[in-house]
Amino acid sequence: MDKDKKKKRINAIYNIFLVFFIMVFLGSASYLGFYFYNIHSSEKEFQDVKDLIIQEDEGNQETLTASSTDASPFVELDGKKIPRKYLQIYQQNNDFIGWLTIPDTVVDYPVVFTPDDEEFYLRKDFHKEKSASGTLFLGANSDLETPSDNIIIYGHNMHAGTMFHTLLEYQNEDFYKEHPYFEFDSLYGDGKYIIIAAFKIQISDDEDSFKYYEFYNAENQDEFDEYVSQCKALTPYDIREGASYGDKLITLSTCSYHVTNGRFVVVAKKVED
Repeated sequence: MDKDKKKKRINAIYNIFLVFFIMVFLGSASYLGFYFYNIHSSEKEFQDVKDLIIQEDEGNQETLTASSTDASPFVELDGKKIPRKYLQIYQQNNDFIGWLTIPDTVVDYPVVFTPDDEEFYLRKDFHKEKSASGTLFLGANSDLETPSDNIIIYGHNMHAGTMFHTLLEYQNEDFYKEHPYFEFDSLYGDGKYIIIAAFKIQISDDEDSFKYYEFYNAENQDEFDEYVSQCKALTPYDIREGASYGDKLITLSTCSYHVTNGRFVVVAKKVED
């Protein structure tokens, strides 16, 4: 009789654990399913936004002012000149500032700018709805109109491989050699950039740490050269391409999980086509 009770007790414990693990499995599966569904939805939305880019042979005559012509690459809207190709995107969201593309990768996304609330789009999609992927956004002190010596674009490192996850591939020298250029076309003009550095770093309050995210404008050549020098020193392989005072830089930044508060950073300079 005691053996039967002991066996029943063991079976009951076994069943409890079995139910527990099944619930954990189902919960994890549901979470992953929801996660990847949201990622897929975000990617589809970005593609829908991309589809709004007006090709050269298209027009939107109803929005042109009397001073605009069919040949003009810009359209005047609410007193602001907007590149014709981005007119429909800008009409949907006037936080739109440009489009970033790393050829032959998934990085092909709109970039937004909210200087009064830098991280507004950290967890919001292009239409300002809640999104785990967020939207690529400019650092608050970036200046495209003047422009500043450096602008910073932030984006999430999504485990699904989307958004700025691709940046981590630049740890590999072969990947860099195959993808040395990217494009950032803004409301103020198109731009092609060549990468000069790519590195991992840890965000720290230590005053001696390299705070790449604070560099927008150099007070002089020495300060500019120091920024470039530190970026290149942190790069794990040799990139011969450098930058000189007067060059315009873009710094791409995303999370990296090699350490607490880790980041992966790609720095590039603007080049002439």
